[in-house]
Amino acid sequence: MKDKFRIALIAATISLAGTAGVAVAQAPGMPQTPGFTSKPIQSAPLTGDDGKELYAIAVTIAPGGYSPAHIHPGDCLGTVTEGTVDLVVEGKETRCVAAGEAFSNSRGLVHQFRNTGDVPVRMVTFLVVEKGKPRVMPPPDGTK
Repeated sequence: MKDKFRIALIAATISLAGTAGVAVAQAPGMPQTPGFTSKPIQSAPLTGDDGKELYAIAVTIAPGGYSPAHIHPGDCLGTVTEGTVDLVVEGKETRCVAAGEAFSNSRGLVHQFRNTGDVPVRMVTFLVVEKGKPRVMPPPDGTK
């Protein structure tokens, strides 16, 4: 089952990587961090739920770079396509995620990505969020 999921996720990633997208700045109030960029590459309504949207977001993290600590107002699922990234989740041990592996974060879970390697990390994250809500927000307590 994991292999079927992984194959489907990688196929979706490859398919979406070729889709033209419009670069959008990070959410208002989100701090900029060195070496971290994210760009929505596709959005679509969620079939059967008119109140939700699905987003695919291309992420690149330079060596030594990191994302700001953040939360999503919906579920997040992603895969690393190049490199290796540390996934830091509040209350859990740091997890190293390598190319070809997937991760998920539940709604409202404070998390952050860090590239401690010497090559850029590329990944695609998929978010399911309510229409009209931001895709990403700072943690409620201001964690950095």
